[in-house]
Amino acid sequence: MKLLTRPIGALALLVVGALASTKKQVSTPKAVLLGGGLHTAKKVSLDATTDKLQGVLESVTKRIDEVRGSYAKIKDTCVAQTKVSTERLVVQNKAVVDLGTTRSLNLERTAGLEASLANLLTKETEAHQSYETSVQQRATALQKHFSSNKDTLDQANKMGEVLEFMKQKRAKVTAQQTSTDDMKVVPPTAPTSSGSGLDFVIGVMTNIKDTATTKADKGVKQHNEDDAALEKLVTSYKITLQHIDAQYQSENARRMNAKVIARDAADEKALRTLVINGEEELDSEFFKLCGADGNSGSVPAAIKFADLMLARFKQQSANAVKTMESLPDLDVALLQSAEQQS
Repeated sequence: MKLLTRPIGALALLVVGALASTKKQVSTPKAVLLGGGLHTAKKVSLDATTDKLQGVLESVTKRIDEVRGSYAKIKDTCVAQTKVSTERLVVQNKAVVDLGTTRSLNLERTAGLEASLANLLTKETEAHQSYETSVQQRATALQKHFSSNKDTLDQANKMGEVLEFMKQKRAKVTAQQTSTDDMKVVPPTAPTSSGSGLDFVIGVMTNIKDTATTKADKGVKQHNEDDAALEKLVTSYKITLQHIDAQYQSENARRMNAKVIARDAADEKALRTLVINGEEELDSEFFKLCGADGNSGSVPAAIKFADLMLARFKQQSANAVKTMESLPDLDVALLQSAEQQS
C-alpha cells in the first residue's frame, strides 16, 4: 500500500505546488510616482493567472488519469489472475482428493491381493506335498508289484522246470514199462501204476504253477488298475499346481500394478500439494492487491485515493478560479500602497 500511494503523494505535492505557484503569479507591475502622489500606470487583470491555473488543473488531471489507468490495469489483471488461480485451485484440490481416494483403494487392493497370495502359497504347499506323496506312493506300489510279481513268476518258472522234469521222468518210466525189447524183464501186471503216481505229482505241480501264473496275471492287472488311479491322482495334483501357479502369477501382477498405482498417486498428490501451496501464496498476494472481487485491497484503495485527491484539487481550483473571476481589475498603485501599509 505504501508503494502504491507514493505516486499519489507525489501528485498531491504537485497539486499543492501548482496552487502556490499560481498565487505567486498574481504579480503587479511597478507604479509611477507623479506629483508627490501614487498614480496607476495600468490595470492588473487575473485572466492570465486563471488560464495558467486551468492549465495546471488539466496537467494534473491528465497525470492522475494516467496513474489511475495504470492502477486500473493492475486491478483488472489482478482480478483475472485471481479468478484463474481460483479455478486452478479447484481443479488441483479435486485432483488431490481423487488421488487420495485412488491411493487408498489401491492400498486396500494391494493388501487384499497379498492375503490372496499368501493363501495361494498355502494351497500350493499342500498340493505339492500331496503331489509328492502320490508320486512316492505310485513308485512304492510299482516297486512292490515288481518284487511280488517277480517272486510269483520265479515260483511259477521253477515249478515249470520241475514239472517239465517230472513229465520227462514219467515218459521214461512209461516207456520202460511198455517196452518189449528186453523180454527177460517180466512186465508188471499194471504197467501204469508207477506212472500214475507221477501223474498225481505232476497234476499237483501243474496246479501250483497255474495258480502262480494266474496270481501273477491278476497282480499285473490289479497293479495296472491301481497305477492308473494313482496316475490320475498325480496328474490332478500336477494340474492343480499349474493352476495355482498361473493364478499366483496373475494375482501377483495385479498386486504389483496396484502397488505402483498407489505409489504414483502418492507422488503426484505430493507434487500437486506443492503446487497448491504455491498457488495459495499467489492468491494471498492477489488478495492483498485487489481483494476477492476487485473492490478491496491496496490497488482499489489507491484508485480511490487518486480520485479523492483529484476531486479536491478540482474543487480547490474551481474555487480559486471562481474567486479570481469575481474580483475586479486592480490598480497597480493601490496594490503597492496596500503592500507598503502591510
